[in-house]
Amino acid sequence: MTGIDIPYQPLRESLYDPRQLYQGFDPLHPTSLADTLDLQIYRHYQIERDSRRPSSSFSSMMQALHDHSLTLHRNALLKDRPCVAIMGGHRLARNDPMYHFVAGLSRRFTQKGFVVATGGGPGAMEAAHLGASSSGESDNWLSQSFDLLEQFAAFPHTDHPLIDEKGDFHPETLEAKGRWLAPAFQIHQELGCKGVSLAIPTWHYGHEPSTPIASHLAKYFQNSLREEGLLEIAHEGVLFAPGSAGTVQEIFQDCAQNHYRSFGSFSPMVFLHKQYWQQTIPVDRVLQALLKPEDYKRFVHFTDDLEEAYRIIVDHYDQTQRRPLRVDRLC
Repeated sequence: MTGIDIPYQPLRESLYDPRQLYQGFDPLHPTSLADTLDLQIYRHYQIERDSRRPSSSFSSMMQALHDHSLTLHRNALLKDRPCVAIMGGHRLARNDPMYHFVAGLSRRFTQKGFVVATGGGPGAMEAAHLGASSSGESDNWLSQSFDLLEQFAAFPHTDHPLIDEKGDFHPETLEAKGRWLAPAFQIHQELGCKGVSLAIPTWHYGHEPSTPIASHLAKYFQNSLREEGLLEIAHEGVLFAPGSAGTVQEIFQDCAQNHYRSFGSFSPMVFLHKQYWQQTIPVDRVLQALLKPEDYKRFVHFTDDLEEAYRIIVDHYDQTQRRPLRVDRLC
């Protein structure tokens, strides 16, 4: 592979959509996932970042241009559109009640006119885009989608990496992830109108297939830019479903942005599943110690109720904004 042989456009003319990233994927043949643009870029990225090989300044520059162009298109998409982010663990199974909770909550936000943004991976992130996509569909459609997805409920974690030291795909791992992706891809293919939602994944975690259910994808090379930017755009608030170290990192990154008013205001922090965030991983105590008492009382919330979580975000928007919400559809 030469220094100029790159499988992506450094200066993109738009955000990605699932048809671009997953062109060539056949759900009946899961290993066809290796033929997609998404996996070809991931393979190239893994080879380039291999510490045993000399690094390529050219590739680093092209990746930086790519990520910068995505940021510009991301900002253009969100111009005059209120955005709320939903964070949470990638291990959340498709048959978990919290998966259904997140999907239902995202559905409500999208129907109201918010753009729901996530990290674009499995678990709570996928649930959020499923809910957004269902915003123009019946309740029965969403129930049928749950049934389809639950055929492969848990994200597969295998004994072998997706790509080995030689840059080859491991067949068993590839097939497991292709099978897991297949029902979400089927939903994407069969869906007519879908609500606008924004997935912001990264090839840093390219072994986790990006959700094909989102209407727009801004897939970055640099995870640090992706993490900071995802929290930056969520002016109307961030909701945190249960998660592990990655979600906790996002919580305190969001806390820092809010504490210093890095982007002009404090956006609400809403924690879904009170017992988890107040006992299992008691972030409430640290946040209360870090934040000003008036900020903690006004902007930090813990709830198990979908309607309450929804109202916290909507009421905050109504109190701080004057422009009416509009509902967008993609047909």
